[in-house]
Parts: sequence; C-alpha cells; structure tokens
Amino acid sequence: MVRFGPVYRQLRIAKGIKVKEATSGICTPQSLNRFEKGDSNISIDVFQKLLSRLFISWNEFMSYVDERFIDEYLYVSKAIDQAFLAQNTPQLHHLANHYLELAEQNEELSHFYRLLSISIRSKIFELNPKFELKTEDITFVQKHLDKIETWGNFELFLITNLVQILPLNYLKHTYICNENISKKVKLTLGYSQNNELILNNSLSFINRLISQTILEKESFKNIAELIEIISADSLYFFNHKANKKQYPIQFLRFSFIKGLILLSKDDEKGSLLCQKALNTLIGLEHYSAITNQMYDQLQYFDKF
Repeated sequence: MVRFGPVYRQLRIAKGIKVKEATSGICTPQSLNRFEKGDSNISIDVFQKLLSRLFISWNEFMSYVDERFIDEYLYVSKAIDQAFLAQNTPQLHHLANHYLELAEQNEELSHFYRLLSISIRSKIFELNPKFELKTEDITFVQKHLDKIETWGNFELFLITNLVQILPLNYLKHTYICNENISKKVKLTLGYSQNNELILNNSLSFINRLISQTILEKESFKNIAELIEIISADSLYFFNHKANKKQYPIQFLRFSFIKGLILLSKDDEKGSLLCQKALNTLIGLEHYSAITNQMYDQLQYFDKF
C-alpha cells in the first residue's frame, strides 16, 4: 500500500483537506505524512477511515491509482454474471482461485483481490449450498462495508453478491438503523459511463433483499425503508425524461419498486404503478424472466 500514499496526498490537497483534519481521531499527522511520501505503510483499516475523510469510495480511489482497476472490476462483474446464469460452477471456481492467487502475489491490491474472490465464492454457494463459505471471509467483507462511510459502486457490487448469505437481521440492523444510511448507499448517477452498471447493481441488491425476505418469511414492510433509501437516487435520476428514454427497462423496474414501497404504506397508487410497469414490460421481448420475478414479488406482497 506504500504506492497509495502519494495518490492520497494529491486527492487530499485537491479537496482542500489539511493533514490534521484528515487524521483527527484516526492516526497521527506524522504517520500520514510518512505514508503520503511513500516512506512507510499503514493498515487497511486506517486507510479506509482516511478515505472516508475525503468522501471517496474504495473503487474511486483505486481508479486514480491504476486505471486498469476499473477495467478489471467491470470484467469480473460480467464474468461472474455470465458464469452464474449459465450455472457454470467450474468457471466460478476458476475465477475465485485466480483472484485468491493474485491476492497472495500482490500485497498492495491484496485487499481488493480477496474481496473479489469471496464475492465469487458466494455465487458458488448460491448454486451449491454444500459449498463451504468461511465465516472469516463473510466477516472480512462486512468489516470492509462497515468501515467505508460512503459506498461506491464496488461496495454495492459486494453486498449484492453477499446479501443472499447475510442474515436479514444483520442487514436491517446495520443498514436501516445506521444514522448515516443515506450517505452509505449514495451512488453517483449522472454524466457517467457507469450509469447502467450502477442502476443494475441497485436493482440486483433490492431484488435480493426481497428474495431474502421471502425465504425468511419476513414482511416486505420490514425492509421497505431500506429499499426506499437505496432507490431514492435512481428515482431522482429518472425525473429527467432523457434518462427514462436511455434506460427504459431500468426505469420500469424502479417504477415497479416505487409501487411496492407505496403499497407498503397502504397507498393504493402503488398497485396502479406496479401494474403499469408490468403491462409495459410484457409487451417487450426477452424480458419474461424479469416480468415473472415481478409478478412473484407482487403476489408475495399481497399475502401481507
């Protein structure tokens, strides 16, 4: 992590944050000065806290360190989805082992590669519940998510992949009862090439939360607050007509989710919104799996 210091210094100065402001309650100013000069290292825990002081997410910082990070992240995200949808367990094993080896070989990026490896193994667990997923690995991801004050798309990617195996009570306690929840799940939607990825990750996270409530026979109302917070940025994004036209499927799916949230508040407008989104999607090709999922969610909701 020594290479990270000079990059951190550039970002800190660009944001007008002084050394004492960045280090207060985290580490000594002397430690940060040595780290920024590349003369010494710091722990990953301390570094995560220092990033929070700059309001920079892990993946955003990594993109400054090495542009290849974003390419690697986008590649593995697509590779995981393709292998999982094809139920190609050997390919998922191959990817997980590959990033575990990289974690052992590259000290600076070890934390990042281990997170990727754990995320991939969680997908193997979904396909094969007999596959052993170590408690220490789940704890490792939880600590990363808890210590990053403002989540970026990488953090949402992590929890999306792990939400099926995290206890619902943990999710509710950690992310609903957290007074900084609005900061934690805030994403950057706007003039970005990653808008579609951000929207899809948000949808995946929400749908996995709903699936988890069904599995544990919980009421949707228990997670409605969390879902409303996660979808707030995306719904605001779709206030602009141009964004609705550019991402029509995502817009319809978020409209459906908004309908569920309204229904959880006993607002009858929610039913109309859900039906409108469903009827529009039915008329489109190649989206039968999505519409079936939405129908199941609406039927589940009606039980409560």
